[in-house]
Amino acid sequence: MAILLYLANMTIRLAFAITLSSLLAFAFACGGGGEYVENAPLENVTAPAASWPENFVTGPGNGPALYLDASAASPALGYVSEGVAVRVEGAPENGRVLARIMGPMKVKAYIDASRLGYRVQRRGKVRGTPTYVGPNDIVRYLGAEDGTRTRVEVTPMIGDVPLGTFQGSFPTVGLSPDAPSADAEAPRAGETRRVPAGQSVPVYDRPDGQIVATIPSTENGTNVTVLRDQNPWFGIRVGDGPYIVGFVNVPLGNGIGTAGGGTAPSAVPARIEAESAHPLWRVPARTRVKFNDRTVGILAEDGYAREMNRYADSDEVDVFIAVDDDVALRGMVPTAALQPVE
Repeated sequence: MAILLYLANMTIRLAFAITLSSLLAFAFACGGGGEYVENAPLENVTAPAASWPENFVTGPGNGPALYLDASAASPALGYVSEGVAVRVEGAPENGRVLARIMGPMKVKAYIDASRLGYRVQRRGKVRGTPTYVGPNDIVRYLGAEDGTRTRVEVTPMIGDVPLGTFQGSFPTVGLSPDAPSADAEAPRAGETRRVPAGQSVPVYDRPDGQIVATIPSTENGTNVTVLRDQNPWFGIRVGDGPYIVGFVNVPLGNGIGTAGGGTAPSAVPARIEAESAHPLWRVPARTRVKFNDRTVGILAEDGYAREMNRYADSDEVDVFIAVDDDVALRGMVPTAALQPVE
């Protein structure tokens, strides 16, 4: 239920006035709510502003990321996971930009610009920060610094715990929305060691220097990669990628292995699976998802939906819907689109 609490301000029925011009600006598919349309494409993408890139990949973030429009009062439409390809139209307005997601569920909505980033193509330090990145790490895009470097924001993580957020620059040729080449060099190898359990450990920019980050206290300690041994100081790299690089001056134990295995993934997308209090349905491909009479998504493949409300007068159902774990939307589909889950 926690996922839908973020969308509590959202009313699928017409809850605020929509001007004809805004409706036409957003509409990207014809036809009624949720109708089945053979080969239902979104219309051609218009060229973005010259100063703003066109293609991105989504970075990490919490809460809704997709909205009906760029206004601060816009209702939230849904969620997008990290690593999803996004194509934008124009530059951000009020921190949001009109975007398309061309995956198993085609989406056109405004996305939070803070979620737009690039995949790192080669290893290296982010200038002006204590962070290091390797191939396929994702950094947030902030803008061009000059002809050869791009401003980025980096948030190293240990699991779901951030180690801080830093802004710096990275070579533009080392950033792309695409996956890096298979032969891209990984970060330099080192010895896996472990900081002590039950205590926070500061990371310094140099021995006896300034603290740049803090490794949080954990029950079993945290693995770090030792790159330099200057006992009692150790040059380390820590994080899941991106990383913090610096020095610690605590005794280091042996590294601990990570648990493998786990349960097999469910066929039902995780966000849909989590809303178990609501009826679960299958929804066929080519179904349109509408929000305030705007088509905001088209299923390119069969998906799953949780029924939130049903409206007999319009023969529509308010659903939380997804095809995979990349994107989940809240919107209306026709009652006839809901099929039993076998």
